[in-house]
Amino acid sequence: MGQKSDSMLFLSLRRSRYKIFLLALLSCTVLVMLYHGGSVPLNPAPTGHGQGSAMWSGSASESASIDSADNTANVNCMYRWKDISALLASCSRETERDTCSRETERDRGAGVEGKTVPQTDKVYHSSAWERLWIDNIKTWQNHQICEALAQQQDQLKKFMSAMCSASTDTSWCLVDDTQSRFWYNTQTGEMNLSRPSSVTKVGPLGAVSPVMDPTIFSRFEWNDIDGTPRTEFIEPLVSHLRHPLAGCSDALSKKSVDLIINRSYIVPPPKVSKGRKFYFDAGASSWGEGAGGPSLSYFTKVWERHGIEFNRIDGWEGSTSKELFYCTVPNKYLLRTYFNQQWIASSVESSGVSSPFVPTVIRETTSKDDYVLFKLDIDSPAVETGTVDYLLSPDNDDLEYIDEFIWEHHVDNYIMQPFWGKAMDKTMTIADSYEYFLRLRRQGVRAHSWV
Repeated sequence: MGQKSDSMLFLSLRRSRYKIFLLALLSCTVLVMLYHGGSVPLNPAPTGHGQGSAMWSGSASESASIDSADNTANVNCMYRWKDISALLASCSRETERDTCSRETERDRGAGVEGKTVPQTDKVYHSSAWERLWIDNIKTWQNHQICEALAQQQDQLKKFMSAMCSASTDTSWCLVDDTQSRFWYNTQTGEMNLSRPSSVTKVGPLGAVSPVMDPTIFSRFEWNDIDGTPRTEFIEPLVSHLRHPLAGCSDALSKKSVDLIINRSYIVPPPKVSKGRKFYFDAGASSWGEGAGGPSLSYFTKVWERHGIEFNRIDGWEGSTSKELFYCTVPNKYLLRTYFNQQWIASSVESSGVSSPFVPTVIRETTSKDDYVLFKLDIDSPAVETGTVDYLLSPDNDDLEYIDEFIWEHHVDNYIMQPFWGKAMDKTMTIADSYEYFLRLRRQGVRAHSWV
């Protein structure tokens, strides 16, 4: 009996240890899933990139939710911040952060060639549509923008048809910028917020990759080192430098669609072949929310559709705490995102430890062989124009570190006056904005007006 009791006790202890082992293993698995993007999508949908011929049947919300899975981790900030802060603290140094985020040499861009030619060797060509607006904007900016667009039906239809995010089994396509979406008929020019009844199949959301029309889309041209000619297209500078139909949607369609904060007019670059990819965002209060539409979720998702995934993301916003900001960041991007609760400076001279000058940060963090996206939108005209004037100055080469520049220029704009209010700089006009963006593009930078 004694030996039997001892054996039973031994088996009981082994079972207890086994249970403890399983519990520990389960806990580790949960932590790994939490820290490395293991959240389960609420709305699973077929994956895919590009506007291929493959179709799937489903509702409009299903087709447009392909990119929404990352946001499922942003639930209950109060409890999540404790785990996030512990994780960030354990990876406080940049070298540790890289290891923790498990970046591979491929992700870092090792062995990939850098910029093939200097930006200054790129030649910018305005499209015929853009030249029409350049020649007339000083007149049309005086309450005539929508009227001018109403006379440009052919250009508008060609532009809109090229910006579809997903094709369907009809002449309708879905236009999706991750925050807002609408349906566009490529034959009739109609727009609709709800899915047309004739649409039964919708393709996956993908890159904007149409055959670009040089009469509509502007372009950069240059020769590679081996002499191969290269061309990159970009959206034209037209209307009041937002979506062409922002505030004027009835100029094309009888059904008015609010496009004031729609970003579907922006043409991202083709897939970037060079090394590291950096994204600097001045005015980043939340990952997926914002009065004018969030930028972080937009650029990460839409650029990913074009094969570009950022290795590092830096953000600044003085009115948002780190706790509130990081609780909005999807698991996938936690360890590659660096948030600073700071107001940015307007010049090198006015900068300091607590108020950095972003061009200086970019120069000290990146190299000219990296891909760099810089978005500037802090609703402070003095800081914004001070930054842009510095970048355009011949006294420095900081603009050569930037490939993509996105900026909302708050000028005297009668369409945007109800939205901008005091942030509007009455000393500058829409024509002045045209001049700024033309100067940036003529120096080889893919400059986009923001919302």
